Amino acid sequence: MKKSLIFALLLRGFASLIIEVLLIRELLVTFSGNELSIGIILANWLILIALGSFVLGRFADKVKYKIEIYASLQLIISIYLPFAIYLCRTIKNIIGVVPGEAVVIIPIIYGSFLILIPLCVSDGAQFSFGCKIYSDFSGKPSTSVGRVYIYESIGAVAGGLIFTYLLIPFFHSLQVALFIAILNLLSAILLFIFFYKGYFPFKIHWAKLSFSVIIAFLCLIFLVLSIYLLVSNDINKIQWNILCKQWKGQELVHYQNSVYSNITVTTRENQFNFFSNGIPLFSTPVPDIAFVEEFAHLPLLFHPYPKNILLIGGG
Repeated sequence: MKKSLIFALLLRGFASLIIEVLLIRELLVTFSGNELSIGIILANWLILIALGSFVLGRFADKVKYKIEIYASLQLIISIYLPFAIYLCRTIKNIIGVVPGEAVVIIPIIYGSFLILIPLCVSDGAQFSFGCKIYSDFSGKPSTSVGRVYIYESIGAVAGGLIFTYLLIPFFHSLQVALFIAILNLLSAILLFIFFYKGYFPFKIHWAKLSFSVIIAFLCLIFLVLSIYLLVSNDINKIQWNILCKQWKGQELVHYQNSVYSNITVTTRENQFNFFSNGIPLFSTPVPDIAFVEEFAHLPLLFHPYPKNILLIGGG
């Protein structure tokens, strides 16, 4: 039981950081990311995690089914994460904003808040229940919170490194979401297996066992489904279909994430449009004439006698 519990705590830090960065990147593309939108999204994230830890965490001392609830929270995160990515990409269509158009502050506030509620509340509650479970298991309540922090911090550091150097360059967002879901579901199943092998000092009741069987069965079903989608080509088709909905009204040509930003290329009426984090960069072969004139003519006004001009790219 000890190893499966420590794995669950390490995984909580690992998954939490990856999910946070993953969804912030998706929301930046949707809301044409800048410093203000990043601040709003992070504020919503921290507020919701605090609410989940405080409100749901208050029941950690009262409920008997702590392991089952912790596993249920892992199940909720696993199921909702791919759907959250879908919502991040399609919320512009819901509120009636076209691709490339800037989103004002109010939709950013309530849009990101509503999308993040299930994930952040569950994530915050996981910490409180994880501390209580570890305290009951170790018999040292005075040090349990600190140890849980240490395990989750180690997981977060590992998650940041793996996400930056492995997941972003080689996998798209839905594949990362399924990878996190598989780890969470495996962790939940391992908790049940070692708990009912008698390594945890609680008496087992039939009601408790029935609840555990239901949650474990659901975890197993979604684990098999997640593995199938990850190894098959279906997840790539789903990814492309969702992206086409995100860039509705334009034909999607290319979509790729890097450690620096998201790059998207669309075409419409034989014109290619390039976006970085949802912000229009330039168009070709016919450029944005107004932008090009301002970009070229205004600097010329600062020169007292412009004579020789270097033209790069041909406009």
